[in-house]
Amino acid sequence: MPQISVRLDKIGAEYAEMLQFWLGFFREHRDVLLRGELAPQQPELNYPIVVAQRDGTQIAAVYANIVVPMRGACDRFIVANGTYGEQLVIRCHDLPDHNDYEMTVYDCRGRVALSRRIKLLNGLHELPAAKGGLVVLRRLER
Repeated sequence: MPQISVRLDKIGAEYAEMLQFWLGFFREHRDVLLRGELAPQQPELNYPIVVAQRDGTQIAAVYANIVVPMRGACDRFIVANGTYGEQLVIRCHDLPDHNDYEMTVYDCRGRVALSRRIKLLNGLHELPAAKGGLVVLRRLER
């Protein structure tokens, strides 16, 4: 559930745009975030990654420079980058033969910073990211 701790009449246009983007993201994905299987990970490190999944969509929120697991060939794999880094490392597990994805990187205000097609294999992949933004991988049909 989003928590907003600012006075909306005191924030600037850029912050309002960011807030609008993230609230829209929550509305669009609330079924996965509220009703999906939730898996907070690494409690000894104060949960630097939390993953929710449901109906072919996996969403990971990452708060440290840590490897993000992607299990199986989901239709959408979304990583919310809660770090200051501009790249993410994902580890793919149990992928089938067809692993072509459309990758879209959004900045913290929801603007597209990069869009391209990629092929994922089992193992580690370093992906570009935006600080406080999203990386969305959408599996392409064969």
